Amino acid sequence: MDATVLARLFKVYEEIDNQTAALRAITELRCPPGCGTCCSSTRVEATVLEMLPVARDFLRRREALALLERSRAADDEGPCVFYQPERSARGEGCCGVYVLRPSVCRLFGYGAVKDKYGAAQLAVCTVMNEVIPRAAQDAAYAVRRGLAAPGFTGFARQVAGLDPALGGKPLPINRALRIALEREGLALQFEKGGKGES
Repeated sequence: MDATVLARLFKVYEEIDNQTAALRAITELRCPPGCGTCCSSTRVEATVLEMLPVARDFLRRREALALLERSRAADDEGPCVFYQPERSARGEGCCGVYVLRPSVCRLFGYGAVKDKYGAAQLAVCTVMNEVIPRAAQDAAYAVRRGLAAPGFTGFARQVAGLDPALGGKPLPINRALRIALEREGLALQFEKGGKGES
């Protein structure tokens, strides 16, 4: 994978993070501390492209083989293999690869979708609706009235545009991870003449 594609992917992530931070700054919308409900979902999807940085990181640390085995053992319809039910020591929630997490994880709870009339609708998570209902309602209302919110579709298109073959089709996150690990491991083997280690 071309390093410039991954650099551009990180620019997309940076823009998502900037837009979600702006939305949080204007509203009182916040993920409840230590929640992780979205991480334990059985329907989290990501593209292979989005999982390549994770695969490269684990290959660099020589932990890719163990991760590949974990992802193979995980059910494609099960929770993400990086989900940690206990909050991390760094306070980053329940994600074992928080800095490298894919776009859906960055957008969840703060992303907007278009309704049938083309108007933005904030897709607030059910936990936010239960824990901070007033903030969730106020933020959803503000987005309906024109407050900018990051859009799921727009960012999905940006990711797909970076590499349509690898970034265009969301898969169950554990399957996307497996494919990314296998691709990067094979590329490393070729690069090292078949003598590389994963």
